[in-house]
Amino acid sequence: MHHPPTALLNHLTTVGAPSNIWFRLGLLSLAIVLSAQCGWLVFPQLYGADVGAVFTNASSAEAAVKHRRTAAWIASVGSVRGDLWTRSALTYSDLVICPLATSANQRTVFAGSATSVAHARRSVDHALTDAPIQSGAWLFLAGLNLLYPTPGNDVTAALRMSYYTGPSEIQLLPLRLLLALRTNTFRNTELGQFISRDVRLLLRRKQYAEIVAAYDSTSSDGKHFVEQVVSDADISFLSTLHADTTPSTAMKCSLQPAT
Repeated sequence: MHHPPTALLNHLTTVGAPSNIWFRLGLLSLAIVLSAQCGWLVFPQLYGADVGAVFTNASSAEAAVKHRRTAAWIASVGSVRGDLWTRSALTYSDLVICPLATSANQRTVFAGSATSVAHARRSVDHALTDAPIQSGAWLFLAGLNLLYPTPGNDVTAALRMSYYTGPSEIQLLPLRLLLALRTNTFRNTELGQFISRDVRLLLRRKQYAEIVAAYDSTSSDGKHFVEQVVSDADISFLSTLHADTTPSTAMKCSLQPAT
């Protein structure tokens, strides 16, 4: 039977209509999923702590405080993303940075509230459960364990994991050296080698102020340890190490940690 062209076109359009609708719905669903995934990946980067900056600059640690609630909410939405929990945990980094950047006899001024410390621990525990290869999170945990000790929380174990997971992460070197020399971990054979390597890396990068800050904050045994490493690596810096009394300003806090 012969069909007029217009009738045939109408027939084909009618037959193909349901499949076109399902195809369009499928594309729309895919677009929604991709948009949600992009938001899940990109949006969290706008909030929380800058993982590199908070370990090298106290002002960044202080500025991160205002993002605590938002970072915690984003981390809870991201659920299993350990990097988001790390960014949330590091909004409490002033609890560690400020005390470590202060001489030992002033450390009690920076007593963080139990609530803040508990929130910080909860976030960092989430971070390391979901992504245990984050050396920054391990270093932050080591700082919490040192400054706010509780039974069962080992400073040395967390510091060791920071070295295992990020031995050459440059942004961690200043704080890690400061923390390591505040403890007696340099007496441990394995950790002593890691700490020596950090000192050499800082010397190679000419980050002398960071070495001086860690040297000034440690015990007489710690000073002797640093002197030995410097003597082997760059003996010309040894006299500067003894004479330099100018502290590094990068790690100095202007405010007490927020509670």
